[in-house]
Amino acid sequence: MIEASIILNKGFFTVQGLNNHCGLPVRDSIKNVTLIMVLSNLLGIDLGTTYSCVGVWKDGKVDIIANETGNRTSPSCVAFAENDLFVGETGKNYSLFNPAQSIYDSKRMIGKKFDDPTIASDKLGWPFKVIRGTKDSILIEVEYRGKVQTFSPEQISGMVLNRMKDIAKRNIDKDFVEVVVTVPAYFNDSQRVATKDAGAIAGLKVSRIVNEPTAACIAYGMHRKKKGDRERSVLIFDFGGGTFDVSILLIDEGIFEVKATNGDTHLGGEDLDRKLTEYYIKDFAKKFPTFSIADNDRAKRRLKAALERAKRTVSTKFSTQIELDSLCEDIDYHFTLTRARLETECDPLFKKLIDPVHTCIADAGFRKKKINDIVLVGGSTRIPAVQRQLEEMFHDRTIAKSINPDEAVAYGAAVQGAILSGLEDETINSMLLIDVIPLSLGVETEGNMNEIIVPKNSTVPTIRHQMFSASSNYQTGIVVRVFEGERPNVKDCHFLGEFSIKLNPVKMRDSQIKINFDLDADGVLAVTAIDLNSSYQDTLTITSDKRTLTKDDVDFMIEEAKKYQSEDISFKKISEKKVELRNQLHLINNYFDDEANYKNYFAKNSIEEFKSYVYKVSMWVDHDPITDASDIDKKILEIREKFNKLLTSKYSSPKMEEDQDKYEMKDDLS
Repeated sequence: MIEASIILNKGFFTVQGLNNHCGLPVRDSIKNVTLIMVLSNLLGIDLGTTYSCVGVWKDGKVDIIANETGNRTSPSCVAFAENDLFVGETGKNYSLFNPAQSIYDSKRMIGKKFDDPTIASDKLGWPFKVIRGTKDSILIEVEYRGKVQTFSPEQISGMVLNRMKDIAKRNIDKDFVEVVVTVPAYFNDSQRVATKDAGAIAGLKVSRIVNEPTAACIAYGMHRKKKGDRERSVLIFDFGGGTFDVSILLIDEGIFEVKATNGDTHLGGEDLDRKLTEYYIKDFAKKFPTFSIADNDRAKRRLKAALERAKRTVSTKFSTQIELDSLCEDIDYHFTLTRARLETECDPLFKKLIDPVHTCIADAGFRKKKINDIVLVGGSTRIPAVQRQLEEMFHDRTIAKSINPDEAVAYGAAVQGAILSGLEDETINSMLLIDVIPLSLGVETEGNMNEIIVPKNSTVPTIRHQMFSASSNYQTGIVVRVFEGERPNVKDCHFLGEFSIKLNPVKMRDSQIKINFDLDADGVLAVTAIDLNSSYQDTLTITSDKRTLTKDDVDFMIEEAKKYQSEDISFKKISEKKVELRNQLHLINNYFDDEANYKNYFAKNSIEEFKSYVYKVSMWVDHDPITDASDIDKKILEIREKFNKLLTSKYSSPKMEEDQDKYEMKDDLS
């Protein structure tokens, strides 16, 4: 499958749209252009929870573009003043004065429903108002331009993307319309589609969605390429402002192959800030018992902002002094944040980083000693406790710190943008990305079975298909139900969507239905069903309202699959035996469909008696709760004996001998 993906991807790395108007050989024409400036047509944007970063391929390397204040990352914050809109640093500064009008964390809302458990939890800490929209969507309510207005998370993220586009335009004097945007590896399809929508709102075409750890690995691979290394197995540990990803990749001569991925779309520096803020709100209450800042949004925002800065300081020092004058009712709140206090309060969150790493290594089929390099990405990886935890996990192995953790993701996105631009550059022409999906994809089959078509950690893009047949004779249509998950019973998996197609009514044995799964480079899924007897077909694209798994949902599914492994084996065996029994019942019904098979050979009462018995068995297998596969085995043996006895009854004849040879049930019949 990997080989097929490589062939499919190579189209991204050819020179496209190259016009030679100079009368020169193409190579000379390229040289002449290089003397002026070689610039990618696509920006690479790391759309972060707390900070965003933009880069572009320019003159043979990536240029990470600074904003007006010289900073190479900008806050992902949008603030609504009375008649003004502030995005980035001005938006974050405004939030200190009017937190209810300053929106952040849009990445934690994008692609989710209002009733998502993480939204209910986050709402308690957000100073701005979040309300339910149509179809359980999320809306943020603000006062803007003299009236109450609502904005979706996609609109807020679109404003941040537009800000990054403006930063690039101001520096390069080019109006970019296409971008590569990065997302956490564990973002589901809903969140990916919503991120593309945010780009469209910003007037941008999102040409590719790239997983953040994969983008970071590209940045690291570009650095290692200078050293001329052969194959390297790399663990990307991406702990940013709002999300945590861990991925294992193989890098070999420009090919970046993702072997496995794991993580948490709701764990990052923002959660550390909240933990610290909660502690010092209580500390303030102890020191000033007659006052409280628990319900004072402005005071909480000032405290949180100060702690965020202090958190960065104690990553390089052991302590820092915080002075917040007139925090509440003219009360000055001064205290010292120590590294030890940060580690104590945030220890439960740090421990949540361990299991995804172990799971990712196991899913990749690796052992820890096979990992060559451990690469840190995201600002939260600067925290010494995080680095120490990794070093202990990998037996004091040196952690690679050769790339800027704040810029690595945007760097990789910019490289991918250059590749999609079709630039002729030997640095990138040999590069190939092979990414994977986090959960298996399949369809429901007879007996509520989850038939997996695209296994977990399959490479993307990919196209897989499987052949099926109707479950009864002369069926005129089927419903295709699509699921995501690892369990054999669909009730334990996540329902994605369904659609139906017409069938040419034929006998079950002649039925041929092809189910095709097409997973594109952005991880967006299209499922097509085709009746090969009639060419009837239909397609379902899994859209944002169909696929809304959180990280907890994913982890729960995987753990449940392990926990109930023996139960699942029993369910699968019972389901398979049910199918075997139903097949034999179909065989018998096919025989009795044609009166010529038995008329004048059997007594009428014996036929009616046997048909009644077959009906009772059908009702039993379809409706009775069956907990032991051996009960079905007994029923299979019983019906074989009865049917074979009927065929060898005293009404035997040459015709019956022919039928007995054709219909007699053997032990290997299935």
